[in-house]
Amino acid sequence: MINPQPPLTPPPEEPLPDSPAIFEGRASLERLEMLAEKGVLNRAGFERALVLAGYIPNGEGWRRFLDYSLLALAVAFSLSGIIFFFAFNWAEMHRFTKFGLVEAGILICLGFAYYRGLNTLPGKAGLIGAAVLVGALLAVQGQVYQTGADAYTLFLYWAVFILGWAIVGLSGPLWFLWLVLLNLTLWFYGEQAGFADELTLFNLLFALNGLGLALWEVGHAWGCGWLSGRWEPRLMALAAFIFALIPTIALIWSWHSPAEIDRSMVIGTVLYLVLTGAVIFIYTYIIHDLFMLTLAAFSLVAVITSAVVHEVSRTDFEASGLLLIGLVIIVQAALAVNWLQRVARSWEVAHG
Repeated sequence: MINPQPPLTPPPEEPLPDSPAIFEGRASLERLEMLAEKGVLNRAGFERALVLAGYIPNGEGWRRFLDYSLLALAVAFSLSGIIFFFAFNWAEMHRFTKFGLVEAGILICLGFAYYRGLNTLPGKAGLIGAAVLVGALLAVQGQVYQTGADAYTLFLYWAVFILGWAIVGLSGPLWFLWLVLLNLTLWFYGEQAGFADELTLFNLLFALNGLGLALWEVGHAWGCGWLSGRWEPRLMALAAFIFALIPTIALIWSWHSPAEIDRSMVIGTVLYLVLTGAVIFIYTYIIHDLFMLTLAAFSLVAVITSAVVHEVSRTDFEASGLLLIGLVIIVQAALAVNWLQRVARSWEVAHG
């Protein structure tokens, strides 16, 4: 008796254009391109899908972009016009005229912000304009009465005076302006009053920007919609990396001279390592932000390159040494780009 052979199972076929498998998941750019390649989407359908998915701005997106851009330009040009008006007519203006014009500008900006509402973009822009003019008013006060105060006191008073507006305005750019003023206050205090160690100033500036970045991301995670902007935390992270890299590279170049190594270098290096590890973990697995990972990757490139340059400069800094440095930079850049690409692809897979 012959045993019947079990039926052969055909190999799984690639999803056909009419198969629902290819329609599952998020409308990523790669998925839309696959649908176009399989003939599911013609050229017009592919372009329409890109618009609906947000990869190509539609008319509403362009209108919103132009509104925001023109509003930002209007505020910037208005404030710069006021500043240049004072610069050109300074000697001919009475001191009360100077104060009156700046104060009138502040009141107009505040009135406009109140009229449009602090929950609207024009209202927030008006509040930012008033905050900037407060700095102009303090500068006028210092020049008219020749107070001789240090520069850091101007930025400190400026930050104190606009703090209330930042609290009630719920504006990310206004809070970023406030953080910039704190940075300038600390910087000029370090330059004029001085610290025992210059690197201490960079560690404090790192702590200020790192704290601002952490509070921004935590606030956004807790649902503060006005902290949804991404350019502000990216600039904070950029500043934090710059201020942390300075003592780190200083430690590298003092490595063979233990007497030159001080506590600020060690603290700054530890802070840099903590920042880099935190940024890589948080922005890879919690908040997907390729810009932040790029900062971390190329900060490591800067650190490793500094170490190589320091060692080469101690032995051979001729053509062979320069060639080695160039090769190290090329290899690091290639590895960094490859890692960033793999992380971006893993996000696409995770999102479907």
